[in-house]
Amino acid sequence: DAGALELLPLLVSGCQRFLILAGPTYTNRLWCVVELFCFLKNGGDIDRVTVLPVVEASNDTDEAAADATRALQRELGRFRVERARCSQERDTQKLLGCIEAGFGKYESFNQVVRRIFSGRSSSGFGVAGLRMPFELEPPAMDEQLRHAAQVIQRHARRFIGRLSGDVSRETS
Repeated sequence: DAGALELLPLLVSGCQRFLILAGPTYTNRLWCVVELFCFLKNGGDIDRVTVLPVVEASNDTDEAAADATRALQRELGRFRVERARCSQERDTQKLLGCIEAGFGKYESFNQVVRRIFSGRSSSGFGVAGLRMPFELEPPAMDEQLRHAAQVIQRHARRFIGRLSGDVSRETS
């Protein structure tokens, strides 16, 4: 909804890194793509984007997982934002309009996203270089989640402070 769109840049602005859990439907889900757009437009660098493939293999063999990962790579390599959709057409048009306004044309954005998916950023950690799923141990995951919650709370306090004109809230 409109409220979520207005808050998205605020929530993403506190991110130092951006993690994409890219499954077979990622490129068709416009809200997912808009999160990446907001990260990039808020000064996020493509070298700070990590792409992790989320694939489902038909069995437990490495070959099946590799096939599913290759199929996902092909799909990500053909990324075109104009094919992505929301469940509501008015949301689709609004979000595509934001991307077009931010990048001048869809193809400019598409090229940046394809570069991220190809792993050609200087970090070299895109889909092409990934072999195994990424896992955080529970203590590290808890720490990351606590940190993310603190960043979101800090930004939300600043945002609310600006809305209400209460400068003291911005500094707390």
